[in-house]
Amino acid sequence: MSETILLTGANGFLGTAAAELLLKIGYNVKCMVRRKNSLKKQFDCEQIVADIRNPSSLSGITKQVDIVVHAAGLTKARRSSDFYEVNFGGTKNLINSLDKNVKQFIYISSLSAAGPRKDPKESSSPISHYGRSKLMAENEVKKLKIPTTIIRPPALYGPYDRDFFLFFKLAKSGYVIVPKSDNFLSLMHVSDAARSILFAIKNRENKVIYEIDDDTIYKQYDIIKCIIQIVNSSAHLIRLPTGITGILRFLSYTGIFGTLLNPDKLKEAQYSWVADSSYISSKGFFPAITLENGIKSTSEWYENNRWYR
Repeated sequence: MSETILLTGANGFLGTAAAELLLKIGYNVKCMVRRKNSLKKQFDCEQIVADIRNPSSLSGITKQVDIVVHAAGLTKARRSSDFYEVNFGGTKNLINSLDKNVKQFIYISSLSAAGPRKDPKESSSPISHYGRSKLMAENEVKKLKIPTTIIRPPALYGPYDRDFFLFFKLAKSGYVIVPKSDNFLSLMHVSDAARSILFAIKNRENKVIYEIDDDTIYKQYDIIKCIIQIVNSSAHLIRLPTGITGILRFLSYTGIFGTLLNPDKLKEAQYSWVADSSYISSKGFFPAITLENGIKSTSEWYENNRWYR
């Protein structure tokens, strides 16, 4: 008999990829969403409508659940307090609602919880409200008495992603405009990130953190150049002065950019973000998708789903 998994954030970017993979493997997946019929794909799964900010909505949702994969979270917000309410407070609410039969808890955190660094072995700490809220949630997860795994993905791309899509769309238009940067970045295709969740489920280690990436450290320009080469090799790359990010961050405090360009994200954009994936690699996990293949398949998905219109 297959184990039952409660997957929070099942309609999110990574949650969608995780749901698809876990169902394909044969797990019984309960997809938790905040709104009914909000899944990006029509999966053969039980949909549970609940909100991690509302403890009463979580009552009884982990009964007859073996594993909880907590992928719900807030990555963009107008107010810094929203990050703590959802990422920290919501995680604490979910933990408090766990039924005694739950055997394993997997938390999808972020590299932002570790802080910026150019070298995988550098020590750092969060610099954003988002990163601090995720680290606070990690500390709550570590208190659990059952096996726990914390996964810290780097920047992710792939089907349904809207953040990197901006660069794909700019390349398609013929002009890609980016600030000058010497920063480094870890990256991963979303399907490999979903595979790391499956790996964590099967390994069932306790009190471990998996930082994940595609085994390569990139200069940010190398990623943009790869997108241009695959999407539209005749596109022009225009580099703006280095200080433009600071100016945008100052303007973002007025709220004119909404949540897309908020002070938190613009602050993080001024640093390098490199993962230390040595631990999960030592356990036998390796990414399957190279940058070139991932960019190509992602561009084809955007094309086939008419995102380039």
